[in-house]
Amino acid sequence: MSRNSINGSIIIFMLIIVVLMSSCTSEVVEEEINEETPVTVFEVENMEIIETFMSIGKIETKEKFDITTGMGGKVEKVYIEAGDIVSKGDILFKLNSETLQNNFNSTESNLRTNRDTIKIQLDDLKELLDKNEKLFEEGVLSKSQLDTTRSNYNQILEQYDNAVKNYNNQVESLRKSLEDTKVKSPIDGKIAAVYIIENQDVTSELAVQVISTNGKLLVTYITANKLETIAKGTETVVYLDGDRDKAVAGEVVTFNEIPDERTGLYKVEIHINDNSFNTRPGEYAEVDFIVDVRNVPVIPKRSAKKVGQKYYVYLYDGGTVLEKEVKTGLIYKEYVEVLEGLEVGDRIVDLGSEYVEDGEEVNSR
Repeated sequence: MSRNSINGSIIIFMLIIVVLMSSCTSEVVEEEINEETPVTVFEVENMEIIETFMSIGKIETKEKFDITTGMGGKVEKVYIEAGDIVSKGDILFKLNSETLQNNFNSTESNLRTNRDTIKIQLDDLKELLDKNEKLFEEGVLSKSQLDTTRSNYNQILEQYDNAVKNYNNQVESLRKSLEDTKVKSPIDGKIAAVYIIENQDVTSELAVQVISTNGKLLVTYITANKLETIAKGTETVVYLDGDRDKAVAGEVVTFNEIPDERTGLYKVEIHINDNSFNTRPGEYAEVDFIVDVRNVPVIPKRSAKKVGQKYYVYLYDGGTVLEKEVKTGLIYKEYVEVLEGLEVGDRIVDLGSEYVEDGEEVNSR
């Protein structure tokens, strides 16, 4: 065989190999193209969603009382410290009452003596009046003599009534002054500050501050459009220190109809019960206003594809997908509210929606 014949045979053999390889490669590509895209399907369902908006505010006390030393004197005893919990009527501190007690004893004794002396005179005149009335009936005593006795009796009776009133009023006033030396808490609360010490001479000055423990206020400021969505009694969730693990229920108790001059925002006060957490006035907190709770159709938010200003999903019908425009509303957790375009029971492509096209055959998992 000649060299040219051998070279020709080699070339023909190599061409055959190339053709065979090309044929095999075409079959593999065609198989990959025809393979159905794997996806997961979600059936549209109703879900309760909560519409809220968030604001930031500051904790304030619902009630605060500044308690003074009243008439003053020497501080005899202080029964509380800052941070103590007190009940309404608990004694906070006591002023020295020795001078008041001496004055009470002396005055009470004098008033009582005067009252009792007049009472003796009144009893004597009553006995004389009864006697003279009988003598007058028997004709022994003249009418003018009886009238004189009766007039004297009425005068002493009036004096006695005044003495009784004077005794009661002055003794009650003195007793109250004595009681006022024991200064009591006007509310159930916590001692915020103590400004006096024992044996201190005081005039009428600030002694103790008590803050209410029956709930606190969260004060926040919101815009005019947000103000339109709330009312007195609107429920809220307050997150103390912004910590979502420190959630406290609250409700709107009041809000201003006139905005703040500096910020243009509207002040809102929210009552909260914080017995579970130790909050202090001035602390920061976040608040979610609950403006609506509703049952609506929802879909996973990842399944909605945004093109421009519109959203689309892929309807799934036994293997074929169809692109469908939807109108969406509130995003709630991992879901989005459906306003238009879908109904409960419709099936859409969930996972894998970014890899499919309109009219494509898919493999549902």
